[in-house]
Amino acid sequence: MNTQHFDFDQARAKHLQFKSRLRSILYGAPMDEQPVLSHYECGVGKWIYAHGLVAYGHIPEMHELEKVHATIHTVARELVGRYQQGEVEQARRGLPLMEKVALELNELLTTIERKVTGIERAPADESALLAENLRLFRELKAANYELEERIEEQTVELQKSKERFELASLATQDVIMDWDIVQKTVWWNDSYRSQFGYPSEAIEPGVESWYNQIHPRDRERIKKEIEQTFSQENKQWSGEYRFRAAKGFYRHVNHRSHILYQPPGQPCRMVGSLQDVTDRKRTQEALLKSHQKERTARREVARQKARLERFFQQAPAAICILDGAGLVFELINPGYQQLLPERNLLGKPLLEALPEIAGQPIQTILENVYQTGETFEGKEILVPVARHENAPLEERYFNFTYQARYDEQGRIDGGLVFAYEVTNQVLARRKVEESERQLQALSEELAATNEEIAAANEEISANNDALTTANEELSTANGQLTRVNADIDNFIYAASHDLKAPISNIEGLIQMLVRAMPAESLAPERVRRITSLIEESIGRFKKTIYHLTEVTKLQKDNDEDVSLVDLKEVVQEVLLDLELLVQTSGARIQVDVEECGAIRFSAKNLRSIVYNLISNAIKYRSSERVPLVSVSCRQTGEHAVLSVADNGLGIDMSQEKKLFAMFGRLHDHVEGSGVGLYMVKKMVDNASGRIEVASQVGQGSTFTIYFRQ
Repeated sequence: MNTQHFDFDQARAKHLQFKSRLRSILYGAPMDEQPVLSHYECGVGKWIYAHGLVAYGHIPEMHELEKVHATIHTVARELVGRYQQGEVEQARRGLPLMEKVALELNELLTTIERKVTGIERAPADESALLAENLRLFRELKAANYELEERIEEQTVELQKSKERFELASLATQDVIMDWDIVQKTVWWNDSYRSQFGYPSEAIEPGVESWYNQIHPRDRERIKKEIEQTFSQENKQWSGEYRFRAAKGFYRHVNHRSHILYQPPGQPCRMVGSLQDVTDRKRTQEALLKSHQKERTARREVARQKARLERFFQQAPAAICILDGAGLVFELINPGYQQLLPERNLLGKPLLEALPEIAGQPIQTILENVYQTGETFEGKEILVPVARHENAPLEERYFNFTYQARYDEQGRIDGGLVFAYEVTNQVLARRKVEESERQLQALSEELAATNEEIAAANEEISANNDALTTANEELSTANGQLTRVNADIDNFIYAASHDLKAPISNIEGLIQMLVRAMPAESLAPERVRRITSLIEESIGRFKKTIYHLTEVTKLQKDNDEDVSLVDLKEVVQEVLLDLELLVQTSGARIQVDVEECGAIRFSAKNLRSIVYNLISNAIKYRSSERVPLVSVSCRQTGEHAVLSVADNGLGIDMSQEKKLFAMFGRLHDHVEGSGVGLYMVKKMVDNASGRIEVASQVGQGSTFTIYFRQ
């Protein structure tokens, strides 16, 4: 195998390495992708631009090979891009297309090799090569035996060939060199004088006329190549080097020679031609520089592109690119995908990927930007959308910017979206606002209570000077309550701790005062009415303090240890406590909680929840039918689900938010404070559960509690 065949075998081996690397990448093996993505960085690319175009650029198929090689890498980049975007199967199905283009590259390599070597290559096979070498060795041995017998004949024939050679050399523009190695003489044809400008008298007769004109930096290399060729008894030699002309400048020449040997393998003659390839060499060098500049530019473009892609992928905002009038998802970054996990968006039109936004304001906004080119910036925009495929819609809020994308002609061809989800912030702010409204309502109720106490104090002061001391204590309490209104948190603490003793003192003083007053002083209707108002006010105030105390305890007991509580036992205990209410109302109670057994929850809180729901179901009964209360429980996944259903008055669901608000009441004909359901919801929420209500006015209500297990 000569060096040219080896050269092309190297190219084929590098191409096989490229295909193996691409297949490894598409099947998840850790691999450097750059030699696959860049047709300058792969082994074949380096062979083409560093050697192939220089050595074989005069062959048209070499330039076709360069184009096919670039096409192969274009296909490879597309396949790797699909793989990185999650389209794994689509990427792998593209490998046959790659093989089809690769086959064309191999065919071009074979064509170029055949033109360079003049030999049709058979497929590389080690046993075939050994057989061929053995055959050539046998032929050479047989030829050596015949050589001595025919040497005389060859001498005559050589003379005739020389004459023909001299005639042929006159017909070519190439410089012909005939080196008689035995006689140590060199013959040049007339092209030597015409192309290099040497007069006949300046041409040395020996081999020095050749060696001495070779550029010093090329001379030793050429000598070593010639010596190696002789030692290996190769019949062909070729090489490129710089040859000095008569005027002192150097020309690039391509030298090809045929070598004759005498037995036993001694070189006797080397005949060849020197072709001036200076112009081609300069063209190749210019082309190489151009390619180098192009590679530098491409690397810079790739670096900028990689930098942009890193920014796109690492940006904290959710970013996507929509293409065309159909607003097709062309590109999304991880931040955008996290907003809609597991939803397949890429390559789909907006309304196909997210059908739930059809008819929403967001659709109009996006279409308007595409049509007008006007950038839209919105804050806290409501977009009802599902997080997962086939999941229920969620009311989600976003701050986002949407701007048009333009093509090279300045026409709108898509859009860019930059978004942040602010749902948690919006809901938190609304929760704070709702808390402020509840606190305001509580403050107003406390203020009303203060006004009632103040009015009662004024009436007592006007009718009986003996109540002055009590009025002063009430005035002090009123002052304390007024200050508490300025800071509701301090008020709750004071109400649950500091106000219990004063109100108990007032109640005791009023009772002592009543007992101390003469019967005739208590006889007037006006005095009895005032005394009754004071007692009712004190009772309401004590009840308010009690409920506030319970709310405070509920907040502080949030971290109370939980345990497994027997639900059936809790229901039975509550029904014992409500036995009188059940009997007087004639209510029928149905209990089916066997499926749940024990529930992991605070025992005290579970009893309070069951008590509130059952007592409310009885208290808010309808007078038109016998009260029926159904208590049931079932297991669903990670929740124990408790349901309490009744056939009572029912609830207007448009007031659902008021239902669980502190001091919120929907029916005023039944005694109550409006705190029970608030506390139930608070206990459930604190335990990471949830409460749901379904009701119809005049039909009844069902409260459902989800206890996380």
